[in-house]
Amino acid sequence: MVLQDAVIEYTADLKGRLEAMYSDHAAKGRLHSGATVRVAVRTMDELAGSAVEQMSTKALEIAGGSDAYSAFRTGVGELLQSFRDEMPRAIRMASGRMPNKPNPSIERASYELFDQMESKIGRKVAIAEFDFTKPSAAAAVTPIAHAKQKSGRPRGAFWDDMWAAIAFDLYEGNLDPHNQADVEQAMLRWIEENGHSAAVSTVRARARRLWDRIQLST
Repeated sequence: MVLQDAVIEYTADLKGRLEAMYSDHAAKGRLHSGATVRVAVRTMDELAGSAVEQMSTKALEIAGGSDAYSAFRTGVGELLQSFRDEMPRAIRMASGRMPNKPNPSIERASYELFDQMESKIGRKVAIAEFDFTKPSAAAAVTPIAHAKQKSGRPRGAFWDDMWAAIAFDLYEGNLDPHNQADVEQAMLRWIEENGHSAAVSTVRARARRLWDRIQLST
């Protein structure tokens, strides 16, 4: 119910913002242009990003685990579908052909923009899984023998820092992996650069888990 309410709220917010934008662009003589679609998708991106944060927070206040994450992911999927349903109107506004068929080239470019936005939100959803099903760092670590331990910090306590760094790079677009090996290399590089050590097999298991989630979001 909480997630469904959020979907309804954000969908209504989007509709209101788009109508205001159409009126503004019409008054400025910019309605029948690519700017209309670009602003529409940018508005969707902003609202969807906010929705991911709010919906994950609300869901985690109720429960964690894989079932809660599945419900959260489904809710975001429904939200993105409701946003996609607004695209035909935005495209027709930009084409200046309402109620006729939109310009094919504008329509194609518009959905490419939307797909990019949707992929970005999908990465945020994948990253959020770790908040729902975060493993115990102590149980997950398999350190290399004789690895140097930093004073005052338990061995293997760097994993949360590594996840945060990888999540940030994905969010900012600094990490754009094309396969599991790219994720694994990014993790190994961070571990080495920050003076830690871990078995490749241990890193690979984590890289596989993250890559699987990224694949599900695309």
